This record gives sequence, C-alpha cells and structure tokens, in this order.
Amino acid sequence: MNYSEFFGICRSLSSKINSQDYDYLLDSTVRYYETFKIISSYINNGAKVLSIGAGCAYIEAILASKFDCTVTVVDFPKTIELNSDYYKSLNIKSYGVDIANLDLSGFGNNFDFVLCLEVIEHLNIPFAKLLEKVTATVINNGKVIVSTPNLGSLWHLRNLFFMRPILADAELTFSQSCYENEGIHRREYMPSEIDVSFRKCGYKTLLTKFVMNRKLKTKLDFIQFPFYLVKRLRPTFVMVAEKQSSVNKSPMATH
Repeated sequence: MNYSEFFGICRSLSSKINSQDYDYLLDSTVRYYETFKIISSYINNGAKVLSIGAGCAYIEAILASKFDCTVTVVDFPKTIELNSDYYKSLNIKSYGVDIANLDLSGFGNNFDFVLCLEVIEHLNIPFAKLLEKVTATVINNGKVIVSTPNLGSLWHLRNLFFMRPILADAELTFSQSCYENEGIHRREYMPSEIDVSFRKCGYKTLLTKFVMNRKLKTKLDFIQFPFYLVKRLRPTFVMVAEKQSSVNKSPMATH
C-alpha cells in the first residue's frame, strides 16, 4: 500500500471519528504511514492485535481490513463512548479502561501484537510499568510496537537553545492522566530509555526508526528539512520489541 492509498483510507475514516479532527490527521499522516509500514513488515494474516489508547485507530482499521486481523482497542471510557459506532463499523472490539491504571487481567494471553502508538508520553506512569501490565497478554515471541515523540528531536533542541520549555506547565505535567487532559505530554523519552524498559521486562528490541510526522508544509518545515537528514533529529521514533520465549511474566512485576 502506497502513501496515497493509505491517506485516502484515513481521510474517508476521519469523517466518522468524534474524538480527533481532520487537521490532526494532516499533521500525523506521515507518522501513521511509516508506523503502518513497520507493522506490516512483521504482521501475519489473522494476527490478534491489542491497541492501547487507540483513539482514531486509523492503523488498526487498516490492519483489520488488509490483514484480516482481530483487533481489540482499549482507551479512556469517554473516548470509547464517543467512537463506539465507529469501532463497531470496523469490526473492532473496544473497551473503556483507565489507561494510567491499566487492568488487562480479563484479556487473556494470546495477542500477537500490542500497539502503544503515541500513548506513553501522555501517561503519568513510567513506560516500564505499563509494559509489565501488557506483558501478560502477549504470546511468546509476540511483538510490542511503540511510537512516541523523540525527546532528542530538533524541535526540542531548538527550544532548549532558546531557553524555552519543552513540556507543558508543571500543573498539567503532574496532573492525573484522564480523558479531559489526555493531550498533555507528561514525559517524553529517548530510544535508549525505551530499550532499557524492554530489556527489564524480558523483550528484545528488533528495530528503532526515526520518522517525520507530516509532509513538509510550512516555511519553517522547509528550513529545518536539511537537519532532518540526520535521522535521530526527527520528531518521532518507532520501536519494535519481541517478547522472549523464556519470559512468563515481567520480572518487574515481582518487585
């Protein structure tokens, strides 16, 4: 599937979504497409997929239709309520949960893939704690795929150079994660931090890729583009990790 085909599907889906607008899609489609291509290189037809904080679920919808995947999404109850008809139309199972205090005890242990796409930066818990709760649902040699803003991006380096903050006000950063303030970035990560969490929880990192979020649009985008040829300065990274077959549960869960 090329970019134009992918964008066309996302655009048609966007009119059915009640929790995000079309402008957000335009600012994110390149990231979505690059993430989809990565997932496509690992996934098999009929795979069972669990998506944490799926929101608009563009990628999940295409996985369900193109690869005949069985897709389950979990998100804040309000998000699920707003988009319940949308998920049903895509034959996606949806459940309202508190993502910051995730309880997946009733979800079984047979998921081939768990997706955490643009989620972990919004939570006021460490990624490792989320991962240990997810691990019990993943089959041996199953994959966890994470996409999240790159703390070492050019955007952040520029703001630091000009002595500007790179995160929200402290009152928001330290607030409880919930639907009403889900857009707040509470903690952003370097890839090395995600890799450490993966290893602690019994996973092996298979891939780290730095990606753009959108096509070049503004004058500033074009000015900054030469810097983005240095891939680690790009705004987002995607990581794929595989659960090692010797892991029955996360080592951190015993602490």
